[in-house]
Amino acid sequence: HVMSRNFVDFETMKSIVKLPHDSGPVQLLHMMAKCTKIQTQVRRDEKKHLNEAYKLIKFKFEGPQSKIRIQTATQKAFVMLQAAVGQHYFQDFALRQQMSNMINGATHILSAVEQYAKEGSGNGQVATQGMLFRRSLHSSLWGENDGVLNQICGVNQEMVAKLKSS
Repeated sequence: HVMSRNFVDFETMKSIVKLPHDSGPVQLLHMMAKCTKIQTQVRRDEKKHLNEAYKLIKFKFEGPQSKIRIQTATQKAFVMLQAAVGQHYFQDFALRQQMSNMINGATHILSAVEQYAKEGSGNGQVATQGMLFRRSLHSSLWGENDGVLNQICGVNQEMVAKLKSS
């Protein structure tokens, strides 16, 4: 039922079932980035934009940060989902459209995570993290501490920092 209600394929469902019981937003991000439902190939002209967005996201890949370059569909999904929450604006229309599609796909996957955690595994931690992440995608805020300023259209992270410091 979880798969059919949330339009999730079998491979994605297997990834959901394998989530650890203490999963947080990073594990959910990595799991969703590996799902083919939200992946799109990295085009040559997108790499610069994605690498710039990578510098601004909250969660980073492991390893030396100076050597990390976005080159795979999984890395692209990981960065773009966080860019959506962080309200990063891409100049490229195709990237903005792909981000919108990724958010829709991620919402379906997170709904499936919540439903499976409540009904299948009975794991409240994963269900809570799924709900919080879905709320983050919907509101473009990581949590309550991000504040109201980030919700105002045209106010980016730099402007919020300046307003807080003044």
